[in-house]
Amino acid sequence: MARAQTRLSLNAFPFGALSRPLTKTERTRVQGHVTKLLAWQRTLIRWPSARAAGFPAAVPFVSIYAGGRLLGCFGTPEGSAAERLSRAFLLALHDGRFASPAGQRDALAIEVAYPRSPVRLNRLELESALEPGHHAIGFAKSGAPPVLLLPSVARDGGLEVQANLELVARKAGVTPDALAEGALFVCEMETLVVRARPHVASKLDSREQAARWLARRIDGAGGIEFGCDPRTGQRALRGEFHHGRSAIVIRALDEHGTEPALVRRAKRCLLAEIRAGLRGTAPPGWPRSVPEVAGTLALALMAGVDVRRELAALAKHRHLARVPWHAAQVVLALGKDAPPALWRACVTDLAATPWAPWTCMAARALGDGPTLARTTRALLASVRSTEPYRGGVGKTSTPELALTAVVVEALAGDESRAALGAIRDAQAFLRRWQHVDPIPAAYAPEVARGGFPLAPIAPLQRADVTAHALRALSVPA
Repeated sequence: MARAQTRLSLNAFPFGALSRPLTKTERTRVQGHVTKLLAWQRTLIRWPSARAAGFPAAVPFVSIYAGGRLLGCFGTPEGSAAERLSRAFLLALHDGRFASPAGQRDALAIEVAYPRSPVRLNRLELESALEPGHHAIGFAKSGAPPVLLLPSVARDGGLEVQANLELVARKAGVTPDALAEGALFVCEMETLVVRARPHVASKLDSREQAARWLARRIDGAGGIEFGCDPRTGQRALRGEFHHGRSAIVIRALDEHGTEPALVRRAKRCLLAEIRAGLRGTAPPGWPRSVPEVAGTLALALMAGVDVRRELAALAKHRHLARVPWHAAQVVLALGKDAPPALWRACVTDLAATPWAPWTCMAARALGDGPTLARTTRALLASVRSTEPYRGGVGKTSTPELALTAVVVEALAGDESRAALGAIRDAQAFLRRWQHVDPIPAAYAPEVARGGFPLAPIAPLQRADVTAHALRALSVPA
């Protein structure tokens, strides 16, 4: 949440805003001045004046982070375009709502955001247009302080639309119902990041950055990290359905051609752990149910790990047909060798659950045209064709990146106009949320760069999500 010093205007956006993106000159000016301010706050020597032209003519909102934690956030319209940036920095640096930066001055990361192209909406319009994690919300009401809720608040707190509006009301000191009595705005933010510890921006494309992020998840023994928190750098070595997710990582890297020796090592490690799990010596993260074990073996086989014999035996288990998600993975992996009854169970389940990407992939592999057409229709309908979150797929108001990527994988090979349009929209959605430069100030660049979050308001990075995204971005459209 940004605190701001400004004069109230009920009918207009209460903060100075841009009408177009920042120019290269403006970005250079802001970047250079904030770099000097960061150096100054460490020593208090040679205050960096900013009298030069070329600064954005809008209200800057400065957020200060260290170790993934917000230490202050302020915006102010006071002074010239250059002066207000300095004032906002000082106000954020001494924001009494947060911990002091003392002891962390060499590790600060600064995010400067300028509102752009605000649009006034009523509450119902805002609820249908807002993209938490991307849009800022402005609010102005006579007798209440103006509020601007930055997109980072939703990302850091996992806040969906209603939670964002409730927070806006609380910060303005009004009830949520009173938001209708004031002026609500939605806008985008022009953002840049400056760090006390500079890092070199990557010039690699989305797929290469994703592949390198995945390669960093493999340790010296070939084990694959489950995921990590880009804010703190904390890593989760194991997690639910770990070996199946590891197989997805191996497959994505193998197809991309990244670090073949590393991939071979990971395959050997996964095979050893699968054999241990099947013997009854369950490694950490080993699935407990028969369908999950079968799904794990199916994903491993598709990743080039030779477990066909073991999977063929498990495919006959009566419990597997009860979970069509994993049953379809088994059919896809075994192809014509899969038990016919298992495929019939997958097709029958479509009456209750028509959204079935793995069944779609299996139908394409088997040449089952009617089932392919049936599942394709459901997948195409799930890709959002309009804002908010155009191209995303998910069962809630906020789409998930893994589900979006899996739909693209399932549509691969479909050259119809509808499918190609959906693939392009979904790929654009994935690229939009990848952690690439400028990486948010709340995140550690060395941890985050190249990975994909679980969702726009869930920044945690899980290895299989980035693997699915890498495969999806490799689909021709």
